[in-house]
Amino acid sequence: TEHKDLQTIITNMKHTIFTPVYNRANNMLGLAKHIAEISYPKSEFEWLIIDDGSTDNLKDVLSQIVAIYPDLVIRSIHKENGGIHTAQNCAIRNAHGEYVTRIDSDDYLLPDCLNNYDMALASIPLKERNNVAGVVGLCMNLKDMSVRGTSFPKDSQITKGYLLKRGGVTGDKNYCMRTDIMKEFLIPEYNDTKWVPEGGYLWLELDKKYDTLFINKPISVCTE
Repeated sequence: TEHKDLQTIITNMKHTIFTPVYNRANNMLGLAKHIAEISYPKSEFEWLIIDDGSTDNLKDVLSQIVAIYPDLVIRSIHKENGGIHTAQNCAIRNAHGEYVTRIDSDDYLLPDCLNNYDMALASIPLKERNNVAGVVGLCMNLKDMSVRGTSFPKDSQITKGYLLKRGGVTGDKNYCMRTDIMKEFLIPEYNDTKWVPEGGYLWLELDKKYDTLFINKPISVCTE
């Protein structure tokens, strides 16, 4: 499904927010409301929904969402069920944005998420920008808006993710990564399994070649 003029989308798109979804149609209207509340020019980000072979009424719900939020740039791709890692790979291959951010159907992004990511990206020293894959921010707990797991040891730090994990950083986080770099590290897909954890391949391999900027800014909220 394409929404709005394709060339306009490609020309102006800075961010792709993508959602892999399988039989979670009941979550999508709520998530769409949060996407619509993001305080960022609507022509400069897209919401890319990857339907991983859902058998519920997701297609009907997506049609409702497009009708309710005509100012949002919404695209959906329907694929055969292959597991969440294949849906993520599909999103990265098809993203029009310079940067990609994932949000699952049972979580949501805070209104200032993209502005906070832009400020963080702009803070990266020019001499380091080619070596920094993107930005990682905090995910909050819905119940009390506390940090999920732990904060980072510094409010802003360019380093390797595995070093922070080794230093005791835990919990879900949210990312805004360069699309061209993410295409270098697609998660392996196998015919005999629909579950390949991204942490064991994607982030460890990315750490070998690139640094990441980690910021203590709330970006998303985990509801489950």
